[in-house]
Amino acid sequence: MPPPRLRSYEENVPEITKSGSIAPLIALLNACGGIGRTEAAGALQNLALNNDNAVTIAEKNGIAPLIALLHKGSAEEKTEAAGALGNLAANAGIAGDVVRLGGLSSLIVLVSEGSAESKKVASKALCGFARNVEYADVILREGGAALLAALSVEE
Repeated sequence: MPPPRLRSYEENVPEITKSGSIAPLIALLNACGGIGRTEAAGALQNLALNNDNAVTIAEKNGIAPLIALLHKGSAEEKTEAAGALGNLAANAGIAGDVVRLGGLSSLIVLVSEGSAESKKVASKALCGFARNVEYADVILREGGAALLAALSVEE
């Protein structure tokens, strides 16, 4: 008998959303460190690819803990949180919340001071924000464009 087929991400997203798993994942971001926070931020990063999930993450106050991880998390936690914030920013309304809560400035700092992988993920997130002229101006004013240019030269 062949092994059961693993379900794809697209097949799992509705189940995760219906099960109410987003709020506990956000709660894990505030828990003590370790693999739990890393995995929770990574799961939220993947879930945020779906707009309905992104809205739920924002409604359940998931933005602020993700931003906090950019400051206090391990290198892996910072990387996963930056990816989640970048995915959340695909929704224009949520992008405004991320900026209002200091996420854009925190991503710029991460591009400057983070690990190689977190710099890469944070720069991708910043590029997503830069599609909005208002946020592009913030990135320019805070020195983010120069950091992104320097990072692209390094690679």
